Amino acid sequence: MSEINSELKIQIRNKIDKFNEIFEYNEEEEFYIVSRKWLDTFYEFCNKVQVNKADIPPINEDIAYEFRNVIKWADDNLNVQMNETLEKKKHYSFADSETWNLLKNHCKVKHELKRFGRMISGKKRINTQLLRIRFIPISYGQTKFIEGYQLIPPYWSYEELEKQVEQLLRQSLDYYLPDSDFIRLYFLDHKLTYKQINDILKTKNKDKIQKLKQGRVGQDLTHESVLIVDIREQIKNQFYLEDEQKDDQAIEWDLCDTSLKGFGVYFDPEYKVSCLLKCYETVKAIRVHIIKNNKKYLEQLILQAYQGITSPIHYDIQQIQFYEEDLITPQPHRYHNVHIGAQVHSILFDNKLTVEKLLQDSHFALDKIHIEAVSTSYAYSIKPNQLCLTIPAQYQINIRTLFLFEQDVPLENRVVVNILISTIEDEGYQQFKTFTVKQLVVNKTLNQKQLYLNLAQAIHNMNEEEFTQKQPFKIYMKTNQKFNSKCTYCKKDICNNCLVSFEDKNLTLVQNQETNIYMVYEQYVHQQVKHQSSLIPIKYKLQDQFDFSIQTRPFIILKLDQSLIFPNMIDYPIQQDKYILQAVIEEIDQGRYNTLCKVNDKWYRFGETISETQQIQDKKAYKLVYTLQ
Repeated sequence: MSEINSELKIQIRNKIDKFNEIFEYNEEEEFYIVSRKWLDTFYEFCNKVQVNKADIPPINEDIAYEFRNVIKWADDNLNVQMNETLEKKKHYSFADSETWNLLKNHCKVKHELKRFGRMISGKKRINTQLLRIRFIPISYGQTKFIEGYQLIPPYWSYEELEKQVEQLLRQSLDYYLPDSDFIRLYFLDHKLTYKQINDILKTKNKDKIQKLKQGRVGQDLTHESVLIVDIREQIKNQFYLEDEQKDDQAIEWDLCDTSLKGFGVYFDPEYKVSCLLKCYETVKAIRVHIIKNNKKYLEQLILQAYQGITSPIHYDIQQIQFYEEDLITPQPHRYHNVHIGAQVHSILFDNKLTVEKLLQDSHFALDKIHIEAVSTSYAYSIKPNQLCLTIPAQYQINIRTLFLFEQDVPLENRVVVNILISTIEDEGYQQFKTFTVKQLVVNKTLNQKQLYLNLAQAIHNMNEEEFTQKQPFKIYMKTNQKFNSKCTYCKKDICNNCLVSFEDKNLTLVQNQETNIYMVYEQYVHQQVKHQSSLIPIKYKLQDQFDFSIQTRPFIILKLDQSLIFPNMIDYPIQQDKYILQAVIEEIDQGRYNTLCKVNDKWYRFGETISETQQIQDKKAYKLVYTLQ
């Protein structure tokens, strides 16, 4: 690399002056714009004996700026706009590729302004300014329209513009788009207000909306022109500004043939989406639904799978769910340790045991007890009608008789608060280290001194190992509790936690609002009471998890989540009430799947006939498809 000196100055000046004077180029040849002010500064540096390159300002810093496009172009040149009212020779000059690369090798570049020569109407022209276009993407079913700006080269043809926008959308949108032909381009009068544009789009006023014709962008569009990008919607296969197509043509299907071919031939059957579409292809009720509801995109996918395609479609990388699916998540039966008073009982939690039944078996008076689920840092009250299996296995369940001061609180004034037994972990920010959590029923109108006395009485009456502390404690109420933006004590947004003083001062608590009260000791010796919960390897019946009898849909797709139970421990019926099993997506192992479909009373596993019904029920089901008889 040569040094920055007077020789370099002469070399670059001669190249730029000669190039701008003769200005000969071939069409499509690239050129670069260089700031005149920057060149003058650069020439001054070349005259110096010693030059620190860090002192030279970046190229084109003064004549251009980064433009905020609606969607950023891959080519950074199209994300930079030149300042308005610039004049050639006075504010900028042109440089060929060789000269530009020479400048880049010696100086930093702020904005690279690459332009192309074009022969327009028999004359050589270079468009220095990119068009600043009002850019509005729309799609089928849209009711609100967002307007932004996009820089577009005026020398592009409309074919090139469509190609570039399609490429941009494929890179920017987070769902699958075809290789081409999924947009339509229109333009509107640039003098329209946003409200007028909005009204035109809502009413689809085709007298105002003009479709782009052949030619160059600069022929029809100017600064502030309105470009409408109509993106084809996937499921309906429909553009916003085109009339909806009615296609009642049925699909010809050979059931046995498709069961032996389809996705088993053209796609790896281990992919979940391919397996799901295989079910759609085979199950008659779903095929009829596709045709009846004109689900064009889905129909296209299935036809491609049946007939074969020339270019691959990567179904496996898409999270596609075409139809409503019911998620079935069996909760594992387990033995759960329940603390009833001072004793621990191991109780079987099955899919029928409710909290209310649990309380009845414990012979407690329901109006005088409190039941809570507790982890190491959180506690919540449990409702009597709640199924015991819905209580997380890692939570300890405590059932106790209310203390006398709790029973004395009128029902309309009762507030349940979380008591977090803690020490101060960080003095500066008053971060608390919590050892255990309990819940307490208090009067919402109690004062601060009564709160201290209630906590002291509760601790004295809890005959558990971790509550044998005889040290003094302080009470803090925390800022930013769950769903609360203000401190529950001082009502301020930020208070760095409030110390509750021991005095006769009102303390108003809100019902149905989570309130954490930190009971803080200087030192705390915590003896963890070990909580155990053990799963039981039993068989589960699908009909206990999903009520078929109340369903009326032509087909049902059930997704089974067996992650919480032992593997292959759920039985699913071949026939239940009015529904018959027609297809199964089985999970072979982690990440690998296969499809079993019923055709003419025979089951097929991608060409392999399975004669025994029992073999179907032995599969680890991931999804099940039932149809109405």
